[in-house]
Amino acid sequence: MEEFRDYMYTIHKNRTTSDDYMKMMPKIEGWLINNGVVGNEFKIWNDVRLINSINEKLSTTFKIKWKALNKDESNWYSSPWNLWTKFNKMNISSNDDNAYKEIRCAIKTKPFILLAGISGTGKSRLVRTLAYKTCSKDELRTNPKKPGNFELIPVRSNWHDSSELMGYVSRINGEKYITTSFLQFIAKAWKNVDVPFLLCLDEMNLAPVEHYFAEYLSIIETRQVQGKKIGTDYIISKASFENHSLYSQLLSDLGLNENEFSEGISIPNNLIVIGTVNMDETTHSFSRKVLDRAMTFEMNNVDLTAGLDNGKNDWCYPQTFITSKDVIGDFTSGAEVVNEFAESKKVIDFLINLNTELEGTPFKIAYRVRDEFLIYCYYASLNQTDSNWLTNALDEMTSMKILSRIEGDETKTGSVLSNLQRVLNAEYKKSNTKLKEMEARLSTSGYTSFWS
Repeated sequence: MEEFRDYMYTIHKNRTTSDDYMKMMPKIEGWLINNGVVGNEFKIWNDVRLINSINEKLSTTFKIKWKALNKDESNWYSSPWNLWTKFNKMNISSNDDNAYKEIRCAIKTKPFILLAGISGTGKSRLVRTLAYKTCSKDELRTNPKKPGNFELIPVRSNWHDSSELMGYVSRINGEKYITTSFLQFIAKAWKNVDVPFLLCLDEMNLAPVEHYFAEYLSIIETRQVQGKKIGTDYIISKASFENHSLYSQLLSDLGLNENEFSEGISIPNNLIVIGTVNMDETTHSFSRKVLDRAMTFEMNNVDLTAGLDNGKNDWCYPQTFITSKDVIGDFTSGAEVVNEFAESKKVIDFLINLNTELEGTPFKIAYRVRDEFLIYCYYASLNQTDSNWLTNALDEMTSMKILSRIEGDETKTGSVLSNLQRVLNAEYKKSNTKLKEMEARLSTSGYTSFWS
């Protein structure tokens, strides 16, 4: 409490105001309890993990009451509460919440991520850890070993169609639709749309992704803002069932309301698909169709001195959760953000320069990549950490969306790699390093790709 008092003093330079705000904190606690925002056991000084969920409620369900209260009380409730929120965010800014900034920005841009890297670097572990840090609902935290917003599905090498994920009709002992853990997870996400749901497809490229994940790859491209929410076409439609009673049976098995899902089941906006990827002789390469739709990260850096602290456990529920607003995106088109941040023209000029170097190659970028660059850089503009934030954002996106698509022999890629370095100089550290790595691989083996 004294740290908070000191923090307020650094802002107001007035001990009286700080003391008055401290006196308001028990009153705020009482108002939150009496109005049903929190339970009767809530303690404002101890339950800091609830701050984000409280703020979400104050901006939605209790918005009118909260606004009226502060109008009557001249903001004597909202001002100290906002400072308390800011104070606690500062306290966690140096821990894992901040460490996931880049991947959270990518998820908000497109909730389909590829985590590539050598075996054992913690790719699937990262997904589960992020689930712990976003699992803000009490009813989803009943299992200390697995957050309720997380599902891991190991991909098998014999998956050559989508039945393992999308289910199928069985005619053994009568017709019945066989559901899957993938569909059950989608249904669960629909019942908790205010919480990010993370699906980890482990060893994603053990089977050809285009074969077993075709429906998702198509439907993810139908994302668009509908009202104030992002919606998609149906990943399972009632019209695709010859026997409509099987669709009703499926909804019943999934616990979904037939009135709400009368024509089909679409992809909920809080569903985040993250595939872990190893590139070796046992796996399949990715087509441009997959890479164009995904945000690609590499996890090849290994620090063998890290992770040896037995007292640190990242598989546990934190005191303060990453909010859904920090993970779930609001936009699907560049047109929705191009006028929302001053640097958008610099982003487009950067892409034009890259396309000039890619002219005459199959690696030129088009509207989908442009839109994702704009959305990613818009989100980055909201969380600027230094003056180089735009360069860093462009560097990150170039690695994720452009370099990941480049592969081939000397004829196909030789000039591309050297030409791109005219734009992607040492200032773009990640991309420049990757280009030189790809050049070295091309020189050694006569063939190169993004994948290490």
